[in-house]
Amino acid sequence: MELSYENNVGDSVALMRYQLATDPDFKKRKRLNLYIYPLIILAGLSMLSVINKEFAGVIGGIIGALIAYVWNWCAYRHHERKLEKHIRGREQKEVYCRHTVTIASEGITEKTAESQNFHSWKAVTRVSFTPDFIYVFNTPVTAHIIPLREVGEAVFQQAAAEIGKYWKA
Repeated sequence: MELSYENNVGDSVALMRYQLATDPDFKKRKRLNLYIYPLIILAGLSMLSVINKEFAGVIGGIIGALIAYVWNWCAYRHHERKLEKHIRGREQKEVYCRHTVTIASEGITEKTAESQNFHSWKAVTRVSFTPDFIYVFNTPVTAHIIPLREVGEAVFQQAAAEIGKYWKA
């Protein structure tokens, strides 16, 4: 099966967001920073107020926990926007161009005006299907991005079926 499409910056941003949303280490660190550490601050200052028999420690714990939560929430929002800005600010002529992808039993071949890549199915590390994209990862961080908006629903579903048939076969 052969399909042709053109990637744009939005596709790269979608891949970055997908990787952040599915990375277990990132999710664990985010949960710790947003929920656990503020609770530790609240519990620690509340215990201090009980030991010292002063109510001000509880108020300080609540304020400290809120500040820690808001600070970390803003940091994670800024991190995502910073990555998006970094992606949008770079010229990547091999990414934002016309791609012709051939899906075969041997593997996946991608051709652009400047290059040609072949990856056997054994070299593919992961395949992810989302409502708008098919990501065929050849390393933990790089992927062939097949967008639904470029190929149409019927071809998208057929490509998903073909990839599903050959990958991990």
